Amino acid sequence: MDKLRKLQAEKEQREAEAKLQAEKEEREAKLQAEKEEREAKLQAEERFKMEEMRTQLELAKIQAQAKTEATDYDRVKEVLQKRYNLTEDGYRQRFRTCSPEEGENLSIDIVTSQSQYI
Repeated sequence: MDKLRKLQAEKEQREAEAKLQAEKEEREAKLQAEKEEREAKLQAEERFKMEEMRTQLELAKIQAQAKTEATDYDRVKEVLQKRYNLTEDGYRQRFRTCSPEEGENLSIDIVTSQSQYI
């Protein structure tokens, strides 16, 4: 009888240890998933910041160019094509399908945007 109780207690202890081990593994997996999610989020933020920095660099390059070059359609077109990896047809399609957003005053925005580059 005593031996039976001892075996039962050992079995319960093994089951409890297995349960604890499973819970530990589950927590570790959850922590690992959270870590990977944080890392992915940080990488996405870093890519976004790098893209933003590249865009600002391109704008700074355009601003630094001579006034005549900044207003030269072909030069601006070339820079934009290079920046956004567009072909001439892709650029043409984007240019022609572009339209002002709701509430946007085109004449004021054109003057404002041009003054930024000059």
